[in-house]
Amino acid sequence: MIKIQSAFRCIQCQKLFDCYRHAATEIQQFVRGQIARMRLFGASFLPKSDPTGCISYWKGYLAQKASRGQLLDLCLRLHKSAANVDDSMRIINRLLVALSDLLSIKSVSGILHTCATLDMATKLSTKCCEKLVEAEAVDMLLKLIRSVNRSIPDQEVLKHALSTLRNLA
Repeated sequence: MIKIQSAFRCIQCQKLFDCYRHAATEIQQFVRGQIARMRLFGASFLPKSDPTGCISYWKGYLAQKASRGQLLDLCLRLHKSAANVDDSMRIINRLLVALSDLLSIKSVSGILHTCATLDMATKLSTKCCEKLVEAEAVDMLLKLIRSVNRSIPDQEVLKHALSTLRNLA
């Protein structure tokens, strides 16, 4: 029984030693890299006398090293989703459709939806703001503002129209 316990403790100590040796190797690689950068750039990336700074750099390095796979996966997913984008759902195309529909729609819910689209597009894109100004939509929005009354749906239209004008400013 004692021999089994001794062998088990030996294996545990060996694993712990390997873990410490790996940690020491990683620290040595990091420090050697910092020294090489210091020689190359003439400045140290490590704080002179701040041990917590060194620890934070080390933890940041380990976190960055651990997240490389996740970052690559995210990049691949972004490329895949960019390839499958419906052209009609692009923000600039939605803006152009909303502009063409702005004065032709008669229902308040349609106007509200169009104004919400204009508000969202101008909030998210300066290119959309420029396109809106080029299309002289400011006059259309002012005409729309003059035509609304004090009902609750019209107040929502007014809110989106004013927000769109604020985004253009």
